[in-house]
Amino acid sequence: MQQLGKNYELRGVHRIFQSSSFHLHIANLWLGMSNSRRTVLVADSDPSTRERTFLAFQQAGYKCVLAEDGHQAVARLKEGSFDLLVTDVVLPKLHGHALIVETLSQYPQPRIIALSDLVDARIVRDLLSRGIDDYMHKSVPVELLVTKAQSLFDLGTWRAGQMAATDDPEPQLTTYDRLELIEQQLQLLSDYFADRVADLFEQEYSVPEIPPGLMKYIDRLKDEETAQKEAGISSEANTRGAHRVDIKVVATAFQVDENYEAVDFPVNVVLSDISASGVRLLHTRAIPATDLVVAWSSITMPHYIFRIPLCVTRCRPSGRFYDIGGQFDIPQELEADMKAIAGMHGTATN
Repeated sequence: MQQLGKNYELRGVHRIFQSSSFHLHIANLWLGMSNSRRTVLVADSDPSTRERTFLAFQQAGYKCVLAEDGHQAVARLKEGSFDLLVTDVVLPKLHGHALIVETLSQYPQPRIIALSDLVDARIVRDLLSRGIDDYMHKSVPVELLVTKAQSLFDLGTWRAGQMAATDDPEPQLTTYDRLELIEQQLQLLSDYFADRVADLFEQEYSVPEIPPGLMKYIDRLKDEETAQKEAGISSEANTRGAHRVDIKVVATAFQVDENYEAVDFPVNVVLSDISASGVRLLHTRAIPATDLVVAWSSITMPHYIFRIPLCVTRCRPSGRFYDIGGQFDIPQELEADMKAIAGMHGTATN
């Protein structure tokens, strides 16, 4: 081919690559299959913006649900689970800021991208500090918005694939199966202590809420620790020998004496991982080496609440929060039964 022909051909290719439909078509071919299970909620009062955003995400392989005001968005969030919330900061009926705060308190928590015509550094700082993933101007092209959304998922997906590819001498249980196994063992423990700790939960307490930024900090902390593990850097964050599963659940913790009577007002903490032998907690203030009773809702057993004593074995600063390790108080008479449950799946408890 002559040089002139090559230049002409390249110019044609350049025009194709500039096409929005080409970008979305390539995104659909390359990422559509992986995105097909992801659901996006778009909240915007402008019909044309909703339509453009809906089409962009749909063509990239996402399932997209629309809301035209804040109240409708909250209703959508209660109806189903979403992987991403894209919302205008200014919404009728319920302000976008209030919608975001409401969403940040949910578990599991979707990724959040806030859009606005407003350029107010105070609002940006406030929302980012609360834990949203990004704040973008509403003039951003929808193609770039979809690309940004995809980037929020890519790192976690890649790391999950890397972890799955590593050699594991234990049976290949899914994360949910492993969590279900752990919770079956812990149910024995919780039922054993049920009568002894029941008095702690007879009266109502005003317990401070968990700051939304703590939930987002846990995500960043887990990403950093996963990266360290992939790089072969050992972490001292957890010394329990049992298999652990990452979770993110709000729990209530009572400091107790040897008779399981409260010696202080309860506090809310976040369980960031769990095993059959103990938990890892994060909290806004230090909890000294002491005995606790921790209560939280089961993930695999609907309506069941764990209430288990533990001993704090570690408490150290982590950013502006505290990383706390605890070992469950496991009576000797339960050890055989807990090991038997684990043995049915060929996994270790400690």
